[in-house]
Amino acid sequence: MALTRNIRRRRPQTTFFSATQRIIYLSKPNYLYHFTIYIFIHFMAQHKVIRNDLLTANINNRIVSKVDIKEIILSPSQKAGYHQHPCPVVGHVASGKLLFQVEGELSKILKTGDAFFEPADTPIVHFDNASETEPLKFIAYYLVNNETELIQMLPPKNKTAANDQPGDQEKKRIDRKFPKYNKRLR
Repeated sequence: MALTRNIRRRRPQTTFFSATQRIIYLSKPNYLYHFTIYIFIHFMAQHKVIRNDLLTANINNRIVSKVDIKEIILSPSQKAGYHQHPCPVVGHVASGKLLFQVEGELSKILKTGDAFFEPADTPIVHFDNASETEPLKFIAYYLVNNETELIQMLPPKNKTAANDQPGDQEKKRIDRKFPKYNKRLR
């Protein structure tokens, strides 16, 4: 009988855990907690933020009081003309292909997603839609500091140079160098 009395007697349960009991309780696997952490990590791994460098433009300590953002659309084969901006312009091609050339630099074709930079007070030789069938849409960010006009159209320095396509100058140089050979080909 003595044995059964000891077995039947139980310690009264308390609502407070001792430090040892807390450690044991916290070390037991809590499946809901682990499942939540797993889902969170899995979700974050699938939706990681990706940053790609598109352009770094140096605006030389220029004060910018506001940014004017414009969406500009050029029809197929349309040219913007020889121009410059009184403020720096940064932008990107939203759709289409752009023939882009800053004076003194090589011309390049920019495609959808490519970024460009037009320095302040620097002539732009080509800003043309390079496609004959699709319109060109680009977004331009004008870094303005009290300028009222955003674009200044310039008279062409040399009419042939302003309208040249990439490679035209090289073809003209070869034509001048080998005039007899070129006449036979035509």
